[in-house]
Amino acid sequence: MFSKEPLGPVVAVVDSEWARVVETVVSATIQAEAYGLTSANVLDVGDDTDPALQRFIGFNGDAEAATDEVVAGSLPEDFALQVVSQVGNYGEIFDRNLASPGVERALNAQWTDGDLMYSPPFV
Repeated sequence: MFSKEPLGPVVAVVDSEWARVVETVVSATIQAEAYGLTSANVLDVGDDTDPALQRFIGFNGDAEAATDEVVAGSLPEDFALQVVSQVGNYGEIFDRNLASPGVERALNAQWTDGDLMYSPPFV
């Protein structure tokens, strides 16, 4: 824990589209961890039959590659798949950047573990 107040990404108030993109990408890393998706396994979930997971990774109803539909203003439909495959889920990012200096996950763990991290629903 760095301080008592919540800390997070900050963007210029005049750039609402960029703010939506940042918020959506951060939420996707949190949701990916909740789904159990990691940089090591996210590319292997194309055959999963969970429709929410299929939508999250950007596959259409036929489990084919993502369309050109845009999410959150300027993100491709498969943005979550791309983010997680390239940088990992929230836990992987936390461990890579904060665990080695000795910062414990504590309240930054998933809500399912009794802590504070959760993502709004992806629909």
